[in-house]
Amino acid sequence: MAISPTPGARPHTLPLGYQLGEYTIVAVLGDGGFGITYRARDTKLGLDVAIKEYFPGIYAARTEAATIMPKSGGDLENYRWGLEAFLKEAQALAKFKHSQIVRVLRFLEANGTAYTIMEYEEGETLTAYLKRHGGVLLEARLLQIFLPILNGLHAVHDAGLLHLDIKPDNIYMRRNEQPMLIDFGSSRQMRGDADGKITLTPGFCALEQYPGHGDIGATSDVYGMGATLYRCITGKNPLDALARHKAYEKLRNDPLPPATSFQRPTYAAHIRESIDSALKLTSAERPVSAFALQQALMGKDLAKIAARPASSPYRPGTGFIGVLLPPEKQKIFRRRYSFFEKLIALAVFVATFAVIVPKYLIDTEQLTQSELFEWIDNTKDEVVTQTIQFGQLVNERVFGVAPRPRVTTTTPKPKRTVGKTVEPVPAAVAPAREPFGADKSRAADIVLPDPAPRALGFLKHGAVLAVVTADGLVQLWDVASGEARATLPTLVSRAAALGVFPSSQWIAAMDRDQAIAVFDPLGNREYVLRNDPPHAIDAMVVATDGLLLAELTADRNVTVWELSQQRKRQTWNVGKDAIARLAFSPDGRILLTGDNAGNLTAWNTADATQLAQWRAHDRAITGFAISANGRRLASVDSGGELRVWSTSGDNWQPAHTLAEAPERISALAFSPDGEWLSAVGAGTDIYIWDVDNGTLAHRIATDRKPLHALAVSDDGKWVAVAADDNRVRVWK
Repeated sequence: MAISPTPGARPHTLPLGYQLGEYTIVAVLGDGGFGITYRARDTKLGLDVAIKEYFPGIYAARTEAATIMPKSGGDLENYRWGLEAFLKEAQALAKFKHSQIVRVLRFLEANGTAYTIMEYEEGETLTAYLKRHGGVLLEARLLQIFLPILNGLHAVHDAGLLHLDIKPDNIYMRRNEQPMLIDFGSSRQMRGDADGKITLTPGFCALEQYPGHGDIGATSDVYGMGATLYRCITGKNPLDALARHKAYEKLRNDPLPPATSFQRPTYAAHIRESIDSALKLTSAERPVSAFALQQALMGKDLAKIAARPASSPYRPGTGFIGVLLPPEKQKIFRRRYSFFEKLIALAVFVATFAVIVPKYLIDTEQLTQSELFEWIDNTKDEVVTQTIQFGQLVNERVFGVAPRPRVTTTTPKPKRTVGKTVEPVPAAVAPAREPFGADKSRAADIVLPDPAPRALGFLKHGAVLAVVTADGLVQLWDVASGEARATLPTLVSRAAALGVFPSSQWIAAMDRDQAIAVFDPLGNREYVLRNDPPHAIDAMVVATDGLLLAELTADRNVTVWELSQQRKRQTWNVGKDAIARLAFSPDGRILLTGDNAGNLTAWNTADATQLAQWRAHDRAITGFAISANGRRLASVDSGGELRVWSTSGDNWQPAHTLAEAPERISALAFSPDGEWLSAVGAGTDIYIWDVDNGTLAHRIATDRKPLHALAVSDDGKWVAVAADDNRVRVWK
């Protein structure tokens, strides 16, 4: 990292030219209340580095010999606690290698304190960047900066770490304008008993970062990110959370003007709403994670994003503040309950169980209401009979009273009926479902220059269509206007080597260096997954939640990448006969491959073990697809046999062999609800089958052939096909 050097060295900083191990101090880059950042020269390697020195001025002072001397009493204890946190933070960050996180090279201890050695890059803070750009960011630039930063923050949280000091000063813009998260705030967030000497950044720290106002966790960083976004769209720092809290308690009104109240510059409504949600005073009301906030900024409904994962709360004053405590280190206080309270709880449980189980059986059609009432009546009669018999036994054995003779009756007991008794009527015939695509009309024709299109993929919500051309380039088109947005520097060798993120608007493809490049919807490169050695990619697929990416190379090696940390999870060989197709199960736990012998194989993405393999066809499999809900699988072989499979867990069972399929099927796609299957091939039509009964339900005429690419948007509103005439036809 690097910031424009401050002219001249101040008395409490290390002097210019000072030798710290193999590093020579060249300039002072920043001077804060808890540390000083220098630019230094590595005399052994001949490189510039950035050095951060732990120096909390409220607890210590520097002597003439450059040693930092902590003050006595409580300040000494606090100094030592912060120093330990500083070192642990450096150790944790040294394990990271993420393009949006400052890279820590090493750390060392000297002068009574500690130093973190980091990579040095030319650039400026987001604060300085904002000053040069009118104080605010336009929507496109806002997303270009914060979507990658949230990706980095998600990786930090995924590793069990926290930042705790997110603000414009701690987002660093490299010279190429790529953002980076710097200056983690663990050593500044002092212990809860630190005599009130807690140094926070007003306006950018969450309420729970103040002692006594709740547990610190990942949503504390979400608040800091929301505050930074607020600054970037309004040009103003948000009011401090503690001041907001006090005002709300007194006046029952939050004094912070919401982001939605600012009209200039113009931002999408979901962006403003996401920022307001991140700035909620109560942590439970905020987006549950950095990933959730990232998805919300891209237009995903927060209510549909996965609920808060069970995680360990932060407990201040017991060690490194930047790490979430593991479950075994949490101190849990359990109240002891009396026997009477336990008895009441048991009774409530039994009563609840007695209600829930019959309701479940009825809802799942395993039991009718009439059968339930009949069982209740029979049980009641049995209980009464057994009670009478027990009473007669007591009378006879104890009191010597002979039992009365039993009288049997053949009168049948009427069965209880549900509701009013009515004459049976014929079952109503369910109205026919309208086939998928029947309501669509042609919306646009996208005419491409040479070469011809090879593959298609809708970005999330269908606003943008990615088109792979025969020269390996990916073009982004606005489907509403039919205008080109960008051409990406890719080298896609096969139609299956385009990776569209189902949960966001990003796409992945092989670039000219044979690495995997990830792009945003504006065509900007977000990050790159480097292959060692470089190799051509035949197929690629991204998991539904956007956390995993799988690639298949020409030598039939499969690699699964963890996108949050941009690292490889597993690599294995799937056999020389594997085809250039991959598919994830919706939960990302299973990766599906096919082969030329007609087999489909399910692999565990966590450990690369083979979970199942079954003979799906008698000929080589040429394509397959999994529905969004994971309940259906469609496969086609080289002879044109098209089959639909249903799943129960990891087991797939054949449901239908679909008739009237086109010759040489080239692409398959399920509707979003998984009830309809579309396919294209050598003919001119898009074929659509009803998956439940396997019948051909509808055709969409295209007057083009052969059709060799098909795409359906995630919401089912858009359908696109491509033929050899350099034209992509879009329906809505």
